[in-house]
Amino acid sequence: MQVAAALSGADRYDTAFDEVLDDLREGLGDVEPSLLVAFVGSAHEQHYVRLHHMLREAFPNATLVGSSAGGTIGGGQELEEGAGFAVTAASLPGVHTHAFHIESDRVPKAEATDLWRQSVGLPDDAEQPSFVVLPDPFTGLGRYVIRGLDRTFEGSTVIGGLASGMQEAGEGALFVDADVHASGTAGLAMWGDIHLQPVVAQGCRPIGTPMFVTRGQDNVIAEIDGQSPARVLQDLYEQLSDDDQSKLRHSLFVGMVMQDRQEVYGHGDFLIRNIVGLDGDTGALAIGADVHPNTVIQFHLRDAETSAADLRTLLAQSAAEHEAPPAGALMFSCLGRGQGLYGKPHHDVGLVRSVFDDLPVGGFFCNGEIGPVQSTTHLHGYTTVLGLLRRRSSS
Repeated sequence: MQVAAALSGADRYDTAFDEVLDDLREGLGDVEPSLLVAFVGSAHEQHYVRLHHMLREAFPNATLVGSSAGGTIGGGQELEEGAGFAVTAASLPGVHTHAFHIESDRVPKAEATDLWRQSVGLPDDAEQPSFVVLPDPFTGLGRYVIRGLDRTFEGSTVIGGLASGMQEAGEGALFVDADVHASGTAGLAMWGDIHLQPVVAQGCRPIGTPMFVTRGQDNVIAEIDGQSPARVLQDLYEQLSDDDQSKLRHSLFVGMVMQDRQEVYGHGDFLIRNIVGLDGDTGALAIGADVHPNTVIQFHLRDAETSAADLRTLLAQSAAEHEAPPAGALMFSCLGRGQGLYGKPHHDVGLVRSVFDDLPVGGFFCNGEIGPVQSTTHLHGYTTVLGLLRRRSSS
């Protein structure tokens, strides 16, 4: 298994292509890639199709998937806007790769597993495939896609991100082998001697204690442990340090426990969701997910230090669990991370390469990140999701 990741920030699309091609050739040597994952910055919007065609000409036998991007990642760098062109090329012996596209009006219901297999187009002998999905944020129906893949291919890994770099429907691009689409979802399936290990860094730390939702409906929490959420938050605020009190005003989130019968909750047990609003009259709290009575929640704070520590911890755990490092990684990072969060460029990709020395990492900044929490795939925000490319036979 051999992986190369290249990134160019050149303003001219042809210069960017030449720079990326040279770096990929240098990284792969005489090996021809079987897979290309490409992301094109919005400054190259007029050349999406041309760059796609040039990649196909350069590597005609490789499976190709990718999208437009608000920011691109590769070669140890993160270009958060502008003219980035990032391509990850991989030679994957013993691995089958298949690109697919699903239009929004062709997304089956989650329980229609036979239709999902047809939509993805996998053969019957494709055992426990791993998926990378790139839904268009306006038309891709990302939540329904990941729900259907989870239901149909139970136990499979699903990662990815919502395409970015567009302001309106139809402005973006999805690359799927020989075709370029302006809507729907682009996807990649891989099976055989490959382990796509997910790393989902939500970047939050808990404050207070776990509590039960004692009254709630849809996405509104009316009572927590028998009290109004407003009362609970006021009590929590008074227990915090001055620094955390400041963070609570602008960086407060809710973590939902994903395993109903757990009694002790630790890192990775919570699905982090946004707080949508607090009703000043009733004290009820609206969040970015549906709740029900007896849902266990805990409030969380997000900041740069916590986000960095979360990613570092998860990468260290991966390194400790495997004798060999991964061959490469695909990276899907929120547009709200990067310099805006850390105050300096190239933070997350640099952290990855500090744990796995000079690891080829390619990806983009997304409108939403896709990855599993407690074996169920979710659409996240403010998160970095990695797919570490490893051989199944050595995992």
